[in-house]
Amino acid sequence: MENKGLLHTDVIRQHTVPRFLLQHFAINTEKSKRGGQIFAFNKQTRRVMKMSVNDATVHKRFYNLREQPTTVSLESLLCLYEGRGASVIQRLISTKNIQGLSEEEKFNLAQFVTVQHLRSRGEYENQKHIAQGLYNALKSRGITSGEFEDYFSEERFEQNTKGNFLGQIANCDFEVAVLIDKEWLLFETTADKPFYISDNPVTLYNENEFSDRSNTGIALKGIQIYIPLSSTLMLAMVCPSLNDVLSEERKFIYKCIVNNIGGKDLKIFERLDFLKCLLDKRLVNIEEWRLTHLNNLQVWRAEQFIFSQKDDFEHIGKLLDECPELTCGPRSIVS
Repeated sequence: MENKGLLHTDVIRQHTVPRFLLQHFAINTEKSKRGGQIFAFNKQTRRVMKMSVNDATVHKRFYNLREQPTTVSLESLLCLYEGRGASVIQRLISTKNIQGLSEEEKFNLAQFVTVQHLRSRGEYENQKHIAQGLYNALKSRGITSGEFEDYFSEERFEQNTKGNFLGQIANCDFEVAVLIDKEWLLFETTADKPFYISDNPVTLYNENEFSDRSNTGIALKGIQIYIPLSSTLMLAMVCPSLNDVLSEERKFIYKCIVNNIGGKDLKIFERLDFLKCLLDKRLVNIEEWRLTHLNNLQVWRAEQFIFSQKDDFEHIGKLLDECPELTCGPRSIVS
């Protein structure tokens, strides 16, 4: 990544999700106020509260390698990427035209989404979980040394994990390139049925299963990557293989129409309209089941908080009852 010299800051309160993005989910009556407010659901306490956008996802010196502001920090660099991403996102909200982006705008947005994926507190907590799991697995097999024990010592473990976390954010050119090569489209909902956003807003979903690995790697076949841009607009970056499947489906529907097969009973014309929006306009008014699915992904990825323009979180309690592991963000399995 460029501008790696911007590695110092005196900022103490650091947001893991940019304020400009959260502002797009502010309560309608609060948008005109400085900062605005947003409804927040705490997965750990199951409480709903109004929270200032200025206070949401704030952590003290989160992107500093140490507590002192004179030491290495990525805060200033992240602000640079936020500024670039914000202008592209504002344009998408205004125009709803994903195909009108320039190559520079597409790069800036891919960079913003990549960094947002890597910078969240949930990602940091998962990295700590992986490191601790690796330590336990190796030690249980008798694989250890003085250097090994020193790396995982109480005095150094936190600093080493934070260093790896910050390094991943600062060196993500490969991930940016992967996202640029995805198929991009926009999903739209209505103001009365808004999208959630969480403290870990980049979500991953894949219907394919892999026997030897997780199915949510960003370069895996079938991956779907989502980030809400506002309470009514969602950016999707999906594996090109999914577009191939949908294109074949559209060809099949055309054949059915030509041969007078299907008709109203199979709702092929409704499906054809959907595919045209998906493949040609790249702007889709989504069905209620898809809205629920996308919002549930935000619940799954959230480390602690889910945010919304409306106080409408009733079904989350049921999800937490059914899946208690959702009380925190996702954790990788180390064996």
